[in-house]
Amino acid sequence: MRLPLALWRLSEWADGQVVLRLRRPARDGTVALASTPLGLDPLSLVPAARELRPRRLDWAALLRRVWGAEVLRCPGGGRRKIAAVVSHPELAAQGLETLGVYTEAPPLAKARAPHTQLRFEPPVDGPGIDPSGPDRFDSHPEY
Repeated sequence: MRLPLALWRLSEWADGQVVLRLRRPARDGTVALASTPLGLDPLSLVPAARELRPRRLDWAALLRRVWGAEVLRCPGGGRRKIAAVVSHPELAAQGLETLGVYTEAPPLAKARAPHTQLRFEPPVDGPGIDPSGPDRFDSHPEY
C-alpha cells in the first residue's frame, strides 16, 4: 500500500534523520516526526481511527425528539421494557389477534359527491336588479 505523501513536507537533517512536517499539529501539539530513513514507517503516519459513537438513534429517542412522546414511560411512573421485536408480518398479525387488536386497516370510505354551489334565485315579483344602484354613474353624487 502506497500512502500519498507530499515531498515538500520531507526534509533531511545534517545528522541523517528524515523529518516529516505534519499537515496540522497533532492533538498532543506535535508538528513534525523525525526518524532514520529506514525507520520511517509510512503506516505509522496514518492517524489511528478514533472510536466513533453511533449516529443512529433508537426509535424511542426519535419519537421523543420529533413528537415529544415518551413511548417508554409507563402510566404508573415506571419505565417500559421492550420484550420482543417481531419483524414477520404473519407473526405480528397472530400476536395482535391474540391481544384483540385489529390486524387489518379499516375499509376506505366511498368518495362523496362535491358540494353544489348555492344558486342565486331572483325574487319572483321583481326583475332581479339591485334597486339601490344608480341608473347612470355620472348622476351619482359621489362620482
